[in-house]
Amino acid sequence: MENGFFKIENNVAEALARINLSEYEGRLLWVIFRKTSGWNKEKDHISFSQFEKATGINRGNAHPALLRLINKNIIKTSKEGRINTYSINKKTDSWNYEKSKNIIATNNMSTQNSISTNNKPLSQDITLPLFEETNTTEQEKTTKQKTNNISDNPLPVKGVPPKEQTPIQKLVPYYKKLYKEKFNIEPSISSASWGKWGMLLKRKLEQGYSLREIAILLQTFAKSKDSDADKLGFDLGTFFSDTIFNKMRATREKTSNSNLENKYGKY
Repeated sequence: MENGFFKIENNVAEALARINLSEYEGRLLWVIFRKTSGWNKEKDHISFSQFEKATGINRGNAHPALLRLINKNIIKTSKEGRINTYSINKKTDSWNYEKSKNIIATNNMSTQNSISTNNKPLSQDITLPLFEETNTTEQEKTTKQKTNNISDNPLPVKGVPPKEQTPIQKLVPYYKKLYKEKFNIEPSISSASWGKWGMLLKRKLEQGYSLREIAILLQTFAKSKDSDADKLGFDLGTFFSDTIFNKMRATREKTSNSNLENKYGKY
């Protein structure tokens, strides 16, 4: 072939067809394939500058995506010198398919796909009741009012099955709960904000973050001084900005990075 090629074992190709990967995980995985199988190597030293040049993904987003691939046992890494080595785990029966599922429980966010950057599940002692239990009888008695805001819990229509909530519809009630706890008032949310926040949330989910991870970082933002009224304010649009989102993630990681570096080397 004019531009060259490299081989992928059948069992690896078949396993890739069955496992769910985020956009960033998939792109970074192909770089590792290219740097290893593409040069007939079992493993190779790959720096973050190489990952960024090949994919356009900055270090702040590449780091957690690589850790998720490690946690799913799809790739292996080791510290050899200043730059980590990476390899594809070709024993696909050891891949962790459960970690690739983004499962959300009925009333509380599941932890099955909530892998923090210390390669451990996010705090198990944190329970985030994102969805308040709804009294259906009371709902049926309530008259739907016209408002500029989109309803979090639309009234059921007889004979029509309820639509599954979108991720933003699941996150906003929790945001409103945190907002009221912080300022003792309900936030005012316009229809335009719903659309904007929905797109920003979708982008984070495509980057590989689970809804629970995002909710925990939102909780961290709510408790930080950055979200105070005389600072940036507690707004979802502000929270989803790369600067604040990465700052909250760094705050969560601060106490656990030493264990991570001992196992995988400093990224």
